[in-house]
Amino acid sequence: NGNATFAVSAAGMVTRSVVATEQDNTVVNVNNPTLKIEKLSDTAEGGTPGIFRITRSGNMGSAVWVYFGYSGSALNGSDYSLSGNGIASNFIIMSAGSAYADITVLPKADQQTEVPETLTVTLTANALYNLDAAKYSATMTITDRV
Repeated sequence: NGNATFAVSAAGMVTRSVVATEQDNTVVNVNNPTLKIEKLSDTAEGGTPGIFRITRSGNMGSAVWVYFGYSGSALNGSDYSLSGNGIASNFIIMSAGSAYADITVLPKADQQTEVPETLTVTLTANALYNLDAAKYSATMTITDRV
């Protein structure tokens, strides 16, 4: 246990020295930012949007593409759509210097009476950032018409 320093290189790229530490049997690059996600608000058809917030601690010097997956009983496209800075189907861009990025969940109204549905967003591991082991996933509820 402890820190280890090693060099990382790839063909045609600059070699970079990395300091890493072992955390819960996972190697963590201490030069990378650490990300976590939380639900700020739920949403409802006809109501205000729901919000997930991804927060970054540590290195904020460059933009980071944060990858995620989503699951739950609510369906993307028919029950909701996603909005955010540079958001695509599986990532959002966290701008250089930004401590957080929000994923806005826009509920879609329909004519069906439904039970509350869930949407879970789970951050995906990437070599450019570390994940907070306790807060890499969050769930919101989308309720029927208000």
